[in-house]
This record gives sequence, structure tokens and C-alpha cells, in this order.
Amino acid sequence: MSLFRYDLASPYIIITQEDGRAPALEASSGTYFYNSYLNELRLSFDQSRKLDLQRASGISLAAGDQISSQEVSHLFQALGVPLDDSFGDQDIRSIIQKAFRPVNLYE
Repeated sequence: MSLFRYDLASPYIIITQEDGRAPALEASSGTYFYNSYLNELRLSFDQSRKLDLQRASGISLAAGDQISSQEVSHLFQALGVPLDDSFGDQDIRSIIQKAFRPVNLYE
């Protein structure tokens, strides 16, 4: 998983990090760096797998902070990506936090 965020458009690509204070990189279309990052993104997508979200259509979650770790584990299990024993309660709380109350570092 990359530490960077890529925003790709036809004329350029912008690469940022999670730290909103870190400088961004911009590469114009047709340049070596644009093509390199485009290839990086293609490889990343090729290595990923699609999740069938319909597999989780029957799962309802409680609202916001009321979601339990068991509900999240059940959701991941239904999606075919079960969380192993290395995921503790704090890890799952972090997943819930990022899913329902993401921090916008670009404001």
C-alpha cells in the first residue's frame, strides 16, 4: 500500500502524502515522471482485486461510534477479506474512525 495519494488527470498528476503540511509533487502529462506514476498506478490496480460489494448487501451496521468490532469483522468476512488475529480492537476502531469521520488534510 502506497504512502502517497495520486490525483491523476489528463494534463497532470498530483502526488501528496497524508501529512497535509508535506509538499505536493506535480508532473505534467507527457513527462517522464507523469508516465512513471501512471505506470505505478496501473501496476497497483493490476495487483489489487475487486471486491463484490453485493456480498455484504445484507449486512447492516449500527451508526457511527455505535459500530462494534464484531460487526466490522463480520463485514470484512462477508467481503472475502477476513481480518486475522493481528487486528486488535484499537485497529478496528481506527478503521471505523477513518471510514465514518475521515480527516480532510487538504482544507
